[in-house]
Amino acid sequence: APRRAERAPAAPPAAPRTVTPLAELDPELRRALPPLRFGGAIGSPDPGSRVLIVDGALLHEGDLAAPGVTLREIRLRSAVVEFRGRLVELPY
Repeated sequence: APRRAERAPAAPPAAPRTVTPLAELDPELRRALPPLRFGGAIGSPDPGSRVLIVDGALLHEGDLAAPGVTLREIRLRSAVVEFRGRLVELPY
């Protein structure tokens, strides 16, 4: 059975931030990012209905994907996570 996801603290409302593709991320930060295994996704125009399987867990936007890694957006072929104050786009 999939493990239950933890909710991350809500992100404070702020101006739009830049999303950095993983390939363009600083090498030191890229090495520090925990490895994540994606198993599939369900997309939807409604953000509350989007689901991504990460390391065997069903996650919604706002859930913790790993310690210090918050799933912020589920896209068609990628996920945007927040890690150390940066938004990073991870392909899957």
